[in-house]
Order: sequence, then structure tokens, then C-alpha cells
Amino acid sequence: MNWFEAIDIYCERLEPSFFAEPFNLWSNLGFIAVAVLGLIYAYKKQVLRYFPAKVLIVLVFSIGIGSFLFHGFANKWSQLADVLPIGIYIFSYLFLVIKSKFQFSKKQTALTLAAFLLLSLLIPLVIPNELVNGSSSYFGVAVVMLWLYWLVLTKKLTGSRDFLLMVVFFCLSLTFRAVDMALCENNSIGTHFLWHIGNSLVIGISLKIILESFAERNRNEV
Repeated sequence: MNWFEAIDIYCERLEPSFFAEPFNLWSNLGFIAVAVLGLIYAYKKQVLRYFPAKVLIVLVFSIGIGSFLFHGFANKWSQLADVLPIGIYIFSYLFLVIKSKFQFSKKQTALTLAAFLLLSLLIPLVIPNELVNGSSSYFGVAVVMLWLYWLVLTKKLTGSRDFLLMVVFFCLSLTFRAVDMALCENNSIGTHFLWHIGNSLVIGISLKIILESFAERNRNEV
């Protein structure tokens, strides 16, 4: 594999220079901002002593850096730097939220993660990536978010509004990701940068949910 092979899959990129995607590039500052705000929030909630909290914040920062590199260099190695932190964050967050928020057993947690992985592999077979600009694997994330929201409602847990906002913002941002190239003829900037902005909000809300669950654990331990 040629790790320096150029990748041109977004509307905004018209030539190979580092700053060819300014909107896609600088919109990644949203992830950095969320990481900083998450760190401040975790400090105020006194949950930085929990290793998973620190890991999630670092992963959010890594998502911003990785995506910035990809939309700058736009090649194979930077694409890997983009997708790896995202994938690790998704699985880490799902594991933590179903354990801390929903109190799943080890067996239930393992089955949930396996089902999510299977869903992520099967959906691209039903909805080809070509139809949604390489976004089909993220449809599984939307399904899981809806399921988590349903769980919150049925179990009558706190935070239903946050879970609903996550679903709404993610579906909106995923739509912007999917239509980026389809709308390119009428919009030279594209819509991928709105995926970054929307996803920053989604990740910010997801961090708030998990950090509050850690804070609840603190209160229960007192």
C-alpha cells in the first residue's frame, strides 16, 4: 500500500495542497474545543480520577487532530489517523455508557458490542457506500443511538433530553456528510464541514452524559 497516495473524496478539494479544504480543515477545531471543555467539565465534576474519563477526552482531542491531518494531507496515512480515533471512541463510549449508565452485565455488554460490530458490517451491504458518500457504516451508530434513547425512556432514567439531542444532531450531521458530493455542482464548498460541526455537538453531549454518570458514582461512594 502506498501510504502517501492522494485521496480526493470531498467536494471542497479542488487541488492537492494542504489548505485546499479550508472549511473541512478548520471546522475540526470544534473537536478540540469540545475536548478542552470536557476537561474543564470533568475537573469541575471531580471525575478526572477516573481513567476512562481521561481516555475519552484524549480520544476527542485525537479525533480533531486526526481529521485535521486528513483534510490537510488527504492521503492514506492521514486517513488512518482520521478513522482510528473515531472508531476507538465509538466502541469505548458504547462500552462505558452501557456499563455506567445502564448497568449492563458483562454478558449483556459483550452481546451489545458484538451486535453493534455486526450491524456496522452488514449495513454497508444493504446501503452501498457509493450512495451515501462513504457514510453507510455510520448508519449503525445512528441505530444504536436510537436504541440508547429508547432504553433511557423505558427505564425512566435521567438524561433523556441529552440522548434525544444526540440522535437529532447526529442524524443531521450524517445527512450533511452523505450529501456532500451530491450537492457539489451547486455548492463548491460542500457540506462535509457541517458533519464536523454537528459531530462536535454530538460528542460534546456524549461526554456530558458519561461524565455525569461518573459524578453520580462519586456521590454514591460518599
